[in-house]
Amino acid sequence: LDFLLPPPDVSDTLPSMNELSAYRQRLIADLLPAYTTARELLDISHEKQARNYNVHRRPLDFESGDLVWMTSLSGIAMGKWRGSKLQPRREGPYKILTKLSSVTYELEHIISRQRLSPIHIERLTPFYSFTTIS
Repeated sequence: LDFLLPPPDVSDTLPSMNELSAYRQRLIADLLPAYTTARELLDISHEKQARNYNVHRRPLDFESGDLVWMTSLSGIAMGKWRGSKLQPRREGPYKILTKLSSVTYELEHIISRQRLSPIHIERLTPFYSFTTIS
């Protein structure tokens, strides 16, 4: 079919600079409200998700000398090719040495004296012994 029709004239199909500028302005005028609406809805959704996430969150803050459990990383991340089903979920107890920032700490294992730094607060859980409970 292409052999039967002559090739189109390129000068007839190219828009002029005025037509391109007008098309660009129409496109911006059409897309800007959609972009603004999408951005507002994303911000509302972000606030709602943050509010729902933080409903049951309790702020953690540890002092130097506190004992904590540290959540273990998965076995594959630690270089072990074992299933993590029967592996301990937490390691420790560790003693907090220093607070490096508002969310990171330097830890020391109370038995092996191994130091770990920096550890994010999300990986830490307070350690309770039987003597502190009773």
